[in-house]
Amino acid sequence: MSSPRATLSASRSTARSGFSLVLTLTVMAMLTLTVITAAAFITARVIADSGGAFVRSAMINAGTDHGVRRGLAAHNAANPASST
Repeated sequence: MSSPRATLSASRSTARSGFSLVLTLTVMAMLTLTVITAAAFITARVIADSGGAFVRSAMINAGTDHGVRRGLAAHNAANPASST
């Protein structure tokens, strides 16, 4: 049976090696990061109808020539908490 001091020493050694491994992996992850380019913004006016046959459609005065593509986020400048 080992002494409490030996058990504590072994626990500390294990903890140090685990911390060392985490630190090494963190540094490796930081070294392999890719730089994200600055965000690009496209400003456009949206015309939508709140009722009728075109309730789920909108007309936007920007298109693929401006860099707009399906799936991009839209942000309402009048209500910053709203985005679709």
